[in-house]
Amino acid sequence: VRWAAALGDPSNAAYAAVARASVTDAAGAVRALAPLHRTGHRDGVDEPGLVGWREAYVEALVRTRELETAGVVLADLERLAEARDRASALVAAGRARGMLMAEMGRRVEAEAAFEGALIQAKRAAQPYETALTHLEFGAFLRRGAARRQAASHLRAARDLLAPLGAAPALARCRRELAACGAADQVRPAGPRALTPQEHAVARLVAAGLTNRQVARELVLSVKTVEYHLGHVFVKLDIGSRAQLARRFRE
Repeated sequence: VRWAAALGDPSNAAYAAVARASVTDAAGAVRALAPLHRTGHRDGVDEPGLVGWREAYVEALVRTRELETAGVVLADLERLAEARDRASALVAAGRARGMLMAEMGRRVEAEAAFEGALIQAKRAAQPYETALTHLEFGAFLRRGAARRQAASHLRAARDLLAPLGAAPALARCRRELAACGAADQVRPAGPRALTPQEHAVARLVAAGLTNRQVARELVLSVKTVEYHLGHVFVKLDIGSRAQLARRFRE
């Protein structure tokens, strides 16, 4: 982060700010990202779906209840995403719109925004963005006492996040599932609880191979590897590849 910020290039500074925002709380994220909003429009930095600072900023502003500023930034994000017709940015914008409407108590509009984001997610084919949208939609539904619907979205988020090793989001997903009364039913188990295919995938991932390398080694598609790895993470009750490596060393 310090290296990127020191280069002085707007794009590198933007990436540094987003990275800093990702490892702090909402108030810290607002402080990290506010300078990007103040500096105005710049090539590269403003391209929707690339740096991703606007969506991160909106979500942080919503969490700190700075709703008026969130609305202004979100309007810019929506305008740019629609002008470029970039699916990944439209997913993020829809998710942010859902969060903002939810915080304003406009539940019907929030639900419509989340559903629209998930429609765009099918076109974007980006598992992490899709997972975050399911997670936020599930959290919104859980707060509205629609627990069965919430659990469905939260499980979808969990199954996408597990193979990605997205530990913070996965941990939040599990907390939300627990709040729904729908925590994972599978107790933590050792590698012996895995199917032969799951064990083969897990062993290679634990050895440090990427999903693509595992796919080549086992003559599988990357999506199949991701599918098996998701089941491995759930069965072993872990959230990262580093944890998987430790379990195989035990």
